[in-house]
Amino acid sequence: MKKVVISLLILVSITGCGTETKNEIDDKYTTVDKTIKEEINKIDTNMEEISVNRLKTEYGIKLELVENYISGINEPDVYIAIKPKEGKKETIKKALDIYFSNLEVKLSEYDDEEKVIETEELKRVKNRVEEEINGYLVYIVSSNNEEILKVIKDKIG
Repeated sequence: MKKVVISLLILVSITGCGTETKNEIDDKYTTVDKTIKEEINKIDTNMEEISVNRLKTEYGIKLELVENYISGINEPDVYIAIKPKEGKKETIKKALDIYFSNLEVKLSEYDDEEKVIETEELKRVKNRVEEEINGYLVYIVSSNNEEILKVIKDKIG
């Protein structure tokens, strides 16, 4: 039994677990990511990075599907530029579509006649930017959509 456990430990240490951590992904893209985040923070302050856990639980996107991602959130405002691994683009698009649909429902308010009241937050979500730039799926919800998009295009486009 000890030999089996030791063999497994050696195998795992040699081959790894097969999944990258956010830090390993960040190491590949550090310069571009930091530049984008710094530029966007000048435009839209108080944005926090979307954690790997939040990416999985709220957005339905596992890190194994992602080559890289750059993000910021101060709900409902969010920007995410996510580069899917090969063959995973549609899975990620579907997950993000579901996230934004759910966000629209969450932000919907109703009048006495049960008609949706278009709040400023809901308008921003509905008027979000959705583009593909150089293999990245880019989604932006902000009152500064075009400025943030320009930063992203300039750095990854």
